[in-house]
Amino acid sequence: MGMGFIVGGFCPGTSMCGAAIGKIDAMVFFGSLFIGIFIFGETYSLFEKVLYSSPLGPMKVFDTLGMSQGFFALLLIVVALLAFFITAKIEKNVTKVEY
Repeated sequence: MGMGFIVGGFCPGTSMCGAAIGKIDAMVFFGSLFIGIFIFGETYSLFEKVLYSSPLGPMKVFDTLGMSQGFFALLLIVVALLAFFITAKIEKNVTKVEY
């Protein structure tokens, strides 16, 4: 499933749908799903301790960066607005529509 997401953009459901309409790449990823399940089943004992270990708790980006939640939200909004503004400028310069 992981490689299907990375390489082909398929999750189990979309790979099955793609295989049903005849997409060869979807058929390959759908078939490899069973190979992945088999490999996981055979190596489960190696990962069992990790799978049942305790979580570290909720990790937040603003905690990791050492800032308050409000300041991080403000910073995120400012960065998003700048990105939208810059993208609009680039799009305006690149796209020339003539009517």
